Amino acid sequence: HQTQFGSNLPRINLVSFPRSGNSWVRYLIEAATGILTNSVYKEPSMKEYFGFVGENEPTDSGRCIVTKTHTSSFVDVSLELRREKYPDNVPVILLIRNPANSIISLWNLVNANGQGNSYFYNVSNDSYQTNEFHKSVEENIRRWETVVSDRLIWTHRLLVIVYEELVAAPMEGLKAMLKFLGVPLDSQRAKCLTKHLQGPAKGAQRQ
Repeated sequence: HQTQFGSNLPRINLVSFPRSGNSWVRYLIEAATGILTNSVYKEPSMKEYFGFVGENEPTDSGRCIVTKTHTSSFVDVSLELRREKYPDNVPVILLIRNPANSIISLWNLVNANGQGNSYFYNVSNDSYQTNEFHKSVEENIRRWETVVSDRLIWTHRLLVIVYEELVAAPMEGLKAMLKFLGVPLDSQRAKCLTKHLQGPAKGAQRQ
């Protein structure tokens, strides 16, 4: 089944802390709807490794069904600026993963140091005993809480998807997302997708 750009689509953000399954969810949504997704980051690796053709599409083009963002995951920003950049009236699918797993997976990613495909890299056990790791945990716990609480408190129209529940029952979670997006589930696409649920991105959610 092919995927293509849509037209006149509303802006809907797919929000998560890094390493929470955002790219896997993008794959599921694209496969189920046939409509491309994009990202605020425009990362070349997303197209190279995972085949996200819409990665570089402008976020205001109205041609992508959801837009990937980690909001304030990487820097500490005031609440006023966070709400200005991510307005309360923009609908959100909020993807939540166990923060311990997300934070450890992020540590692996940022410490790959060019070791092949960094999305699949695992650091040594000694790395977890360093002061740098302990500091990163403290920072990222705070930022994880900010990403999640901002959306729970301020977003007017919100769908929460728990990563662990999605892994256990992917089609049920996908149906909830499609209902939120206002897109019916095509039976032929669903049949095909049930045979290819993992996609290229899910295995990259390292711990």
